Amino acid sequence: MASVRTAVVAALARRGRTFWICSGLAAVALLGLADYLTGPDIAWSFFYLIPISSAAWFAGRGPGAILSVLSALVWWAADVVLGHAYADSLIGIWNAIVALGFFLVVTWLAAALHRVLQRERALARVDFITGALNPRAFSEALQAEAERCRRDRRPFSLVYMDVDNFKAVNDVFGHTAGDELLQRIAETMRRELRGGDIIARLGGDEFAILLPETPSATAMEIMGRLRGSLLRTTREHGSSATLSMGLVACERDPGEVDDLIRCADDLMYHVKEHGKNGIRWAQWRAKTEQSADDDPHLAGTRN
Repeated sequence: MASVRTAVVAALARRGRTFWICSGLAAVALLGLADYLTGPDIAWSFFYLIPISSAAWFAGRGPGAILSVLSALVWWAADVVLGHAYADSLIGIWNAIVALGFFLVVTWLAAALHRVLQRERALARVDFITGALNPRAFSEALQAEAERCRRDRRPFSLVYMDVDNFKAVNDVFGHTAGDELLQRIAETMRRELRGGDIIARLGGDEFAILLPETPSATAMEIMGRLRGSLLRTTREHGSSATLSMGLVACERDPGEVDDLIRCADDLMYHVKEHGKNGIRWAQWRAKTEQSADDDPHLAGTRN
C-alpha cells in the first residue's frame, strides 16, 4: 500500500506548474459555481483548501498564494451575488479578508512542509561527510541504469574505488584530516567527471562511480584522467594515499546487478592485492552468456 501511495505522489509531482495552476483555477471556478447554486445555507470555504494546498505543495508558494486570493474573491463574490444579509456591508468584506488570511496561512504551511520533506528526502540519500550519494541511493541509480541498458541497449560502466593507505592518514594525522581527504576526493570527482555521472561513498574509504552511456574505451579514458587528478589531490593534501580501482563496462544485458557489483569489487581488490595504485577493468558478460571456461572478470590492468 505504501509503495502504491509513493508511486501516486511521484506521478503527481511530475506534473508541471502549469498543470497545477490550471487545474487549481478550474477547481476554484467549480467551487464558486457550487457555492452559488447551493445558496448561503451550505458553507464551501473549507473545500477551497484542496486546490490551494495542492498548488502550494506541488507548484510552490506563488501559485498557492494566487489561488488563495482568487478563492477568497470567488467566495466573497458568491456571497454578494446571493445577497447574503449582514448587519453591516463591511462584515462580508471582513469575512473575505479572514478567509484570505486563512488560505494564505495554509499555503505557507503546505509549501514549507513540502520543502522540509524534500530536504529530508535528499539528505537521506547523501553521505554527510562527502556530499556523495549513500549506498542505498547509488543502488537505486545502478538498478535504473541496468534496466535502461537491458531495455535500450545503452552501455554503462561501473567503477569501485578504494583509497589506499587511508588508515595511515587517520592514524598519523587524525580522523579530521581523514574526513578532509575524503571530502577533497569527492570534490575532485565532481569537478572532473561529467554532469550525468553518479558518485557514491559506500563507506569508509570506498567509493563507487556510475558512468551512464559509457563503453569500456571511454570509461578507461575518463578514469585514467580522473585517477591522475585524484593523485594530485592526495599529494596536495600531504598524504601517501593512492587509488585502487575496478572498472566493469556493460554493453548488453547486465543480468543480476549483484553479480556486476561483485565483479567490480573483485577487480578493485585484485589491484589492492597486487601492489595497489592501479585500474583493473573487465568487459562484462552476464552469467547467461558465459561458458564454463569463461572468466569475465579479468580483462586487463593499468597502472
